[in-house]
Amino acid sequence: MRCFKDNILTCYNQTMDIDKKAKIIWDYMRMNMPLEKTDAIFVLCSHDTRVAQRAAENLRF
Repeated sequence: MRCFKDNILTCYNQTMDIDKKAKIIWDYMRMNMPLEKTDAIFVLCSHDTRVAQRAAENLRF
């Protein structure tokens, strides 16, 4: 989203709205379950390699 000086408040409000919606999704998907030993994991990630790194750290044989 591109923000210009004349609509910075609108842009800020839209960003806050996106953050609130993202938190709703995060809270829904978060399971709060302890990690257990497993043979495989399935990880959804993006270009951020830290996601894959964290998944590999949690994979315990």
